[in-house]
Amino acid sequence: MERYRRQIQFKGLGASGQERLLAADVAIVGLGASGSVVAQSLARAGVGRLRLIDRDIVELDNLARQVLYSEADAQAGRPKALAAAAALTAANSAIRADAMVLEVSTATIDEALGGADLIIDGSDSMALRYLINEWCVREARPWIYIGLVGGYGLTATILPDAACLHCMFGPLPSAGSLPTCATDGVVGPIASLVAQAGATEALKLLAGAGSLNPGLLSIDGWR
Repeated sequence: MERYRRQIQFKGLGASGQERLLAADVAIVGLGASGSVVAQSLARAGVGRLRLIDRDIVELDNLARQVLYSEADAQAGRPKALAAAAALTAANSAIRADAMVLEVSTATIDEALGGADLIIDGSDSMALRYLINEWCVREARPWIYIGLVGGYGLTATILPDAACLHCMFGPLPSAGSLPTCATDGVVGPIASLVAQAGATEALKLLAGAGSLNPGLLSIDGWR
């Protein structure tokens, strides 16, 4: 517990909140700009188990914003899940970082997310987000949505029996109808800003602190 002394001194968390973090099991779907930032924050905060889920490999153009990876990872074409697990356990060997190199789909989602206390969206696909939303509604699991593009981002804490992603945005938008990081780019520090807002919500929820973000939080970090 000495590692987390400063957190424990914070009255909003305390020793009981830290114990809850140590016992928590969190699945992070997508380890790009937002997922890598969230994973690093939760690992350093002492979340006991992180499921690191991504099908992609590290590439050179990831390094401007995806904080867990190195040039060596990119040169080796290392899977993001494996590179992330290595970086996180190097920072905190007391946690369990499970690398899952797979694509989340209707066929794999139970394997990937089953039994997790909280799911965090670090993906860049609305279709995948809607699949996560459907699964979490069905399984009564809380999840945190994080969306980024250009100089702004969105995050929402979605709880069972409350408004879900479909409630907020309506039916799944058609492919190509929305801007993405691939079409409009993204600024690294702004991605971190929005992701850290989501990571803070995760810690509050896991520690039982309450007072969660009551709706969709929009952050325009450029303008």
